[in-house]
Amino acid sequence: MAGDDLAARLAALSPDRRRLLLRRIEASGRDGGAAVVGDRRLPLSAAQQRLWLAELAHPGNVAYNVQLPVRIDGPLDVTALGAALSAIVERHDALRARFVEDGGAPSVTLAPAASFALEVEDHRGVPPGDRPEAERRLVVADAARPFDLEAGPLVRALLAQWAPQRSTLLLTVHHVAVDNWSMGIFARELQALYRDAAAGRTAPAPPRPWRHAELVAWESDRRDRVWGRQLAYWRWQLDGAPGRSEPPADRPRPAQPSFRGARTPVRLDAATTARLAEVARAHGATLYMASVAALLALLHRSTGQDDLVVGTDLVNRPTPEAERTIGFFANQVALRADLSGNPTAAELFARTATTCLGAYDSQEVPFQDVVRALGRPRDLGHLPLFQVKLGFLQLPPGRIQLDGVTVTPLLVGGTAKFDLEVILWVEDGALTGFVEYSTDLFDAPTAVLIAARYRDVLARLAADARRRILDEPVPGASGAPPAQRFGFER
Repeated sequence: MAGDDLAARLAALSPDRRRLLLRRIEASGRDGGAAVVGDRRLPLSAAQQRLWLAELAHPGNVAYNVQLPVRIDGPLDVTALGAALSAIVERHDALRARFVEDGGAPSVTLAPAASFALEVEDHRGVPPGDRPEAERRLVVADAARPFDLEAGPLVRALLAQWAPQRSTLLLTVHHVAVDNWSMGIFARELQALYRDAAAGRTAPAPPRPWRHAELVAWESDRRDRVWGRQLAYWRWQLDGAPGRSEPPADRPRPAQPSFRGARTPVRLDAATTARLAEVARAHGATLYMASVAALLALLHRSTGQDDLVVGTDLVNRPTPEAERTIGFFANQVALRADLSGNPTAAELFARTATTCLGAYDSQEVPFQDVVRALGRPRDLGHLPLFQVKLGFLQLPPGRIQLDGVTVTPLLVGGTAKFDLEVILWVEDGALTGFVEYSTDLFDAPTAVLIAARYRDVLARLAADARRRILDEPVPGASGAPPAQRFGFER
């Protein structure tokens, strides 16, 4: 009977999942599925290895804190919120990971779910007029608290209560445990689990996510079968790529980055966003690709370089199991663009689409393996391949819904991993987001101007695909201040 059941299970699985299950059976002598806890040590995933190396280079770097601060107005059920958060931590291995080093080699152990608890602080004594500033300071202070990857935990949740129906929830996770896709999973599961806990119901168990051991086994299988082909693509694509595509800055780059940063908003109205998506689609590109193209055009204008490299993150979740698992799956990739020959907007869309599609098809090989294969030297003060990045989110940050209360995101920045990082999402039909910038390099007025010029480029790409967007002169010579180098003549 057991053999028949196993045969039926194998027959119903996808080829990737079938190989994964067979590897687990071979390794453990059973068909697996139980949570891994206690002292058992497991390998790191490739994405975790990248963050582990970053942590070794800059211990306690709070730039890798993923913070989701929200204000909650209404009759919040604190007990239900704590139960929902604990259930998510119990359900997803990545949130209970600890990274230990033995003989120079890191490994993962998993803590029991009981190691997590919602912290509640009473701030009801703060006068109403002082609450906004007190709330802002609390958010900033929490974002500046480093995680200890070895001691854990890698997730914390603080609920600050200001009044009977006013609270602030600070949910913070180290990037080694989550990516942007994960935060969408977290938000959906929190909504469902809170609703059931507040109603006194036991929620039906959703499909089980991958355990950490399954993720590592799947990745090992993919390494053996596809990473070689993908690495060959990156060697070809990035051969001879410029080591730096740096926008002009207000100050010289320091020998060691502080990772201090700030944000300035950027928004393209809904009507222009719709036109941009339509024009891009007519030339084989998506709205995301159009956003990349605009960033490349802006960098070309400010640097004068035809050969440019920018970074982006790809989801890297090719199976249904991965799509419902909280963890750090996303892979960082380098998008190299050729802006020679003064292309039209249509040509720029087409070139960017080709670059992005090639990256999609080779998104699994880890970024650190690409850098190693290219022989690029490591520099603690400078990132390899690119210093400017674009992120495109599936959901607006902080988009959490809880029954019976109003939840408002609090977008407060204070760190920066790159010179410039444009983070975008679509909200109410409008392309919305912010430019996060290193305060080591840029002053606030320059960053505000960069965001405005980026929006201008997006609008110009939407207006006329025949326009040679790079024709318009940039005011100022090469020695001009950065604010002029990012300018446009009207």
